[in-house]
Amino acid sequence: MKKAAFVVALFSLLSGTVAAQSIGKSLAFAQIASGGNWETVINIANRGTTTYTGLLNLYTMSATGTPLQWNPSVNGMKISNGRLSILIPAGSMQTLTITAADLETGFATISPAAPSDADQTSFIEGSLTYYYFSGKDVVDSIGVEPSAPTYLTTIPFDNFSEIAFALANTNAKTASVNLSVYAASSPGQVLGTTVISLAQNAHVAEYLSQVFAGIQDGTPGRLEIECDIPIYGLALTQAGSQFSSLSFQPAVRAYTWTENFTPTGTLKTGTMSLSLSGSLLQYQKTTMTPSQEAPRLITGIFSGGDFTTVDYDQTAGQVRYWRFSAFSLSMSSIVGTVKIYSLTPSYSYLGQGTVTLVAASTSPANTRIVQRALAQTGLAMGQASTVMQSQYLMVLAKMSGSTSCQALPGGGSVQAGASTLSVFYDANCTRPYVVSTPTIQANNGVLNVSETAIYYGLTGKNLGSMAMIETADFGAFNGTISLNGMATFTPAGGGQTAQLGMYCTLKSTGVGQCGGGIVQDFTDLGISIGAVTPLTLTYDPESSASPMTFTGGGVAVTGPMKSLTLTSPSAMSLAIQGGTAFGVSSASGGAAGFELFPPTPTGWTLTDLAHDARFEMNVIDNQTRNLTLKITQISTGAILATGSIDQSGSGSITWSDSTVSSVVNWLADSTK
Repeated sequence: MKKAAFVVALFSLLSGTVAAQSIGKSLAFAQIASGGNWETVINIANRGTTTYTGLLNLYTMSATGTPLQWNPSVNGMKISNGRLSILIPAGSMQTLTITAADLETGFATISPAAPSDADQTSFIEGSLTYYYFSGKDVVDSIGVEPSAPTYLTTIPFDNFSEIAFALANTNAKTASVNLSVYAASSPGQVLGTTVISLAQNAHVAEYLSQVFAGIQDGTPGRLEIECDIPIYGLALTQAGSQFSSLSFQPAVRAYTWTENFTPTGTLKTGTMSLSLSGSLLQYQKTTMTPSQEAPRLITGIFSGGDFTTVDYDQTAGQVRYWRFSAFSLSMSSIVGTVKIYSLTPSYSYLGQGTVTLVAASTSPANTRIVQRALAQTGLAMGQASTVMQSQYLMVLAKMSGSTSCQALPGGGSVQAGASTLSVFYDANCTRPYVVSTPTIQANNGVLNVSETAIYYGLTGKNLGSMAMIETADFGAFNGTISLNGMATFTPAGGGQTAQLGMYCTLKSTGVGQCGGGIVQDFTDLGISIGAVTPLTLTYDPESSASPMTFTGGGVAVTGPMKSLTLTSPSAMSLAIQGGTAFGVSSASGGAAGFELFPPTPTGWTLTDLAHDARFEMNVIDNQTRNLTLKITQISTGAILATGSIDQSGSGSITWSDSTVSSVVNWLADSTK
């Protein structure tokens, strides 16, 4: 009895999430089509012992892509505020016929209201049928099951041009949905990837051919849909005027796992295949070492990124409690804890260790985001350094009162004209890098600067303009210098602008606290990516030619296009408003000198362990000060992306899918 009670107690650790769910209380339908030749009918049954009370909620999208409450007619009566109260007596059913004057589409949810939201004596099941009319005659009908919350699903098809899909998001958070199309003849060949952003209550319904216009009609293959938060979905096939429904089923993701039991140093490894539906996570687990065991099916609970499960290891006579507090299907590597309890010869707590999951693969769309986020952050670190130093040098040149050309240590030069401030690539002030006409206000050692700086490439080509507002505080000349500013860079050749920010406090102690931030829209991905990266600098305050090192790290954020805003809550901090955290990276690096164009060895590294990726950038040539970059997969060492840029921060990057992006002023091209 004690053993049984102990096991029950362990499983009760998982019960909080289960008890919070409304079992059999809610339904969702990812696509409603009414008007024109279409009519939608929803049938709901209550097999409970009391009346079911609930709400039908209907949503559609405006012409500008904004979620709206939808007010079609239900059973001949036009509803208001997108809602309709429903009552279904015990043992009864109700039909909801949704019609509209013109063709309209959206999605529907049915949620319990008081008193049904608090009892378990009424519950509902339902189905949906689309009716397609020619005049008053029904020429086709399609039956559809209720949509289930989905994180990962696969839809095989024999004809690409016949597939349509609908997606809906009821979460408070914006959903970034990765879509990838694979070829049938070459299973690893990716025909196209994209990301669709869905705000709360947003809905999209499209043919695959509308999303992936470059894929040939009639192509067989499969569509994979992946999202970090649960969404509702439905797919349809259309052959001529005939339609069939394809429900979303949770797809399987494969992992290897490793348990390291700290008290004894015991190591166990194995494989698992996992599927996730709503809050229920099911997987088949196989132990490979120290000895191979027969696979066993295990169920866990997933909620808000928290994955917990209890596994009865009969061979060892143990219960193993796994917990991952930051689990996501998009992550390549996830580290959690394992607590182990003995059941034989007597139950007892044995201790805690770590458990690591490594995914066999991730979606190509997610891989593209990982690479873009790392490259954006890594390149922005180079830009923050050059902006900070060039602005600082121009301010010093202005304060000196000299209008002559001043050569800089390590290369380059600076000159203050009557109204302009300029930094040059060469030592003789002939090849401009940055040219600015600033407005400067000075007050007790504090300079407030407003300017629009023009950046030039090595050949004199205009790269773009940067509108900046910045402050230089010389701290009453007591050995502390603080610089901070916010800017917007607009490429000269067109493309998306970028929001930029920088702050840095340099002290005579040789330790500085600095940071950079960036937000940029990527139209080829359909999302916005941003990052803020605080760094601690260590340097020789007596010599700018001495080596400088830094460590730190930050968080990358993603969201819909135009949804992220870079802010400066205080003079020495940056933050991003909007979006959700995508990845956490650690940073380290250094320069051979605290100079505008430092020589070798100068480079930096960003590591995103969760996504199994690392960014590296290095100066490779002391004559030209050119740099190379690469992104590698940590677990295998495989090179995912490579690139090279010159002193101006211009060059190109080749990504893992063989596409190429140009780089201008340390910014990767964000257009299609």
